[in-house]
Amino acid sequence: MPKVRASRYILRGSSGSGLTNLGAGVSVFQGINGNGVNGTIGNVDLVRMPFPGIIRDLRIKYTIALGRTNTYTLMKNGVATALTISLGASDTSGADLVNSVSVNTDDTLCWRVTNTDVSSTGALSNCFLGFSAVYLAV
Repeated sequence: MPKVRASRYILRGSSGSGLTNLGAGVSVFQGINGNGVNGTIGNVDLVRMPFPGIIRDLRIKYTIALGRTNTYTLMKNGVATALTISLGASDTSGADLVNSVSVNTDDTLCWRVTNTDVSSTGALSNCFLGFSAVYLAV
């Protein structure tokens, strides 16, 4: 039987102003496509994976530094994964090129965004947030 090569896809999305007024120490959930920011995971646009694979090489980019620290965590079926990036107050980009997450058919994905700077609040309204990750279907 011939060996089948894995297919490589790019998960990507963006958001311009969805995380307005993210209070100090507060977490919200956001759809992979950048839509559906909400305080509860059940109210965002979850992406359902079409086949098993591995997600890795997560990258996030802002157009300007925010002046506070935000942490982005990939959520799988409502549970935090190891794929996480923290962007500091003066950072405009970050990457997690070490961790990976295995997914199965029908697993659901979204982001958890946490303002981890407990002394600072604010919005992403002036910042374009873009992200990408490699999805290897196996």
